[in-house]
Formats: sequence, C-alpha cells, structure tokens
Amino acid sequence: MIKSFDIAIIPYFWNIKNRIPVKLFEYFACGKPVVTSDMPNCTVYAPVFASDSHGEFVWQLKKAMTVKDDPAFTRQAKEIALQNDWADKAEQVVELIKQ
Repeated sequence: MIKSFDIAIIPYFWNIKNRIPVKLFEYFACGKPVVTSDMPNCTVYAPVFASDSHGEFVWQLKKAMTVKDDPAFTRQAKEIALQNDWADKAEQVVELIKQ
C-alpha cells in the first residue's frame, strides 16, 4: 500500500513529539519523503519535512512532492531505513532478555 503513496505523513500531536515513530523507517524503506509535525527526534533525518503549524504542514507537503521522484532522495531514505532496521533492535532485546 505504501508503494502507492507519493509522500507519507506523520501528523502526531505534541504529547509524543520526543519519540521516533516506527512508521518513519517503514516509509523511508519505501523511499518516500515524510512530512511530520514538529518532532525533534525525526528532524535529524534529512528525508523529513517537519512543520510546527497547520500552514507550514501544508507547505511542507508541497515541498515533499518536489522530491518524490528524485533518485538521490529515494536512495538516501532507503539507506537511513537500513541503518535503523529491526536486526539491531532484535539483538538488543535478546541481550536484555539474557541478562
């Protein structure tokens, strides 16, 4: 289903702005630009178009549409997804269980 998206959005509210949604990396794995509400932990990734208001969110949607077919942008998003895949997370969980 994500393949059919031009861009992806994560419009979370303020109470979870210090998290990184798992969906972010799923969208990156599909090479999609992602528009988010203001979440500082997400803006460290270049493929994120963050906004802190409704008007800016709409503007970022338009901006994200300009890179949706850019091969360099898609490649960068997929590389970030690979760096944040579940293999490392699974290893960390296994190590915690062993302790």
